[in-house]
Amino acid sequence: MSIFLRFTASILAAVLAVGPVSVATASAANSTVIAQTDATTGTLTGTVIDSSTNRPVAGATVNAQGGSAQFKTTTQNDGSFSLTLPAGVYDITANKGGFQTATATGYPVLAGTTSSIQISLAEASSTSLRTIGRVSVTRASSINTSSASIATIDNAIIQQRDLPNLEDTVSTLPGVTLARTTSSTANLFFNVRGT
Repeated sequence: MSIFLRFTASILAAVLAVGPVSVATASAANSTVIAQTDATTGTLTGTVIDSSTNRPVAGATVNAQGGSAQFKTTTQNDGSFSLTLPAGVYDITANKGGFQTATATGYPVLAGTTSSIQISLAEASSTSLRTIGRVSVTRASSINTSSASIATIDNAIIQQRDLPNLEDTVSTLPGVTLARTTSSTANLFFNVRGT
């Protein structure tokens, strides 16, 4: 594929250097032009699809960049797009939220022709995401800054008891209740302020 792109780019460079091409028959009395082209642009058409389902991706942004020139469009409901571009070699990029960005580099567009490309977008996963989200705050929000009651039992109090029992010790804390399960294996739970 790389050899094909280099060959096509070489032909494209030669066509751009030569200029408009014409085929004509010449006679001494009458000169008639049979075919001539002045085209300096080509058309890039294509489809953007979901790589896992092969279904079209509507609303994807397609960007073609060649040198300093950049052209952009959005795919239709059927995933199709079309760009009219000056003849040259372009890097084609497609992206949409929820998908990884896909790029086709060195894609030639020839003057007076229509080129077609299909771009597959892979779904984004938690390992492929670079930016998960952005947060901006325009006004100060109210945050609960009131004091909370905290009760602690330090190590010395626990050791002063003859037989330190966690159930007895924790139940002395305000807002803490004990709960037991009634299943075949008895389990003890600590509820702090009802949760």
